[in-house]
Amino acid sequence: MLKGKIFKKYSSILQVFLLIIALLLLILNPKINMQSFLDGIILWAKFVMPALFPILFLTSILNFSGLTIKIGKIFSPITTKLFNCSGVAGYIYLMSILSGYPVGAKITSELYEKNIISFAEASRITSFTSTSGPLFIIGTVGVGMFGSFKAGAIILISHILGAAINGILFRNLYTKNCYNQAKSLNSTKQDNILENSMLSTIKAVLIIGGYIALAYMIISLFEHNNFFYLIDSYLCDIFQFESGTISSILQGFIEITKGCHSLGLSHLSIQLKTIIACGIITLGGASIFLQAYTYLAKFRIKLKIYFLQKILHTAISITICSILVFIF
Repeated sequence: MLKGKIFKKYSSILQVFLLIIALLLLILNPKINMQSFLDGIILWAKFVMPALFPILFLTSILNFSGLTIKIGKIFSPITTKLFNCSGVAGYIYLMSILSGYPVGAKITSELYEKNIISFAEASRITSFTSTSGPLFIIGTVGVGMFGSFKAGAIILISHILGAAINGILFRNLYTKNCYNQAKSLNSTKQDNILENSMLSTIKAVLIIGGYIALAYMIISLFEHNNFFYLIDSYLCDIFQFESGTISSILQGFIEITKGCHSLGLSHLSIQLKTIIACGIITLGGASIFLQAYTYLAKFRIKLKIYFLQKILHTAISITICSILVFIF
């Protein structure tokens, strides 16, 4: 008990210390920070928002109208046996792998708020619906950054299969709490489905844009102060890695697009790039975690459970990816 209090005390002190350092860096480098934040906003406006907005809007309409329950009946025989979840879990999984981050988290939280799924089921669903989409993995990373459709396809297959296996591993999470049966939606929320869907979508894309821009600014700060360079030089010398490898991974821990782009510019073999990129994309990085947790916090998912889900999903996906890279 005493150790726990001491840990919390020093943890709070560390958080304050880090925030003060961050504020000082922001004040001392205003021009760089403004430009990097703007770069993040431009990336979001040009590539993320046009791709995500229509999908988020349509899924919101389905959620507010209650059609997800009818769609869920199609998946029910599969999801019940594999994931110990109701049919709507299959719908969330499908939309997550088609649309990418953070659609799975958003739909899960909305269905929980409507009492269509319980806390127990929502916690199980997050284990296999926190995924990126084919447009980003194959189009942006595979073809755009690595110049290889095959690399993108291998990452996507590993990522999706890893999510499904992860869902099976967590099928008994909170099994004492049975998942809720589908319930009728609140009639007041059905009065203006279009308005509610539009407001929900606008809020979602703004949250995503804010986190992306913030992540770009943090990465720029670290780059300007040679943080990535120093760690990369030190660790690459010790482990005999190709220069830039550690830097790419560290950037990916903050924002996956930036990390994968840096990885694409490195001189690593395409096989190794594919495996590392699979790990970066599956883990998601701080930006994706914050985007997802904005929604997942609504049903108070335990952080240690969510972290464990992401880490296991990453480990499984990397293993599958390594096998596929070796075979193909």
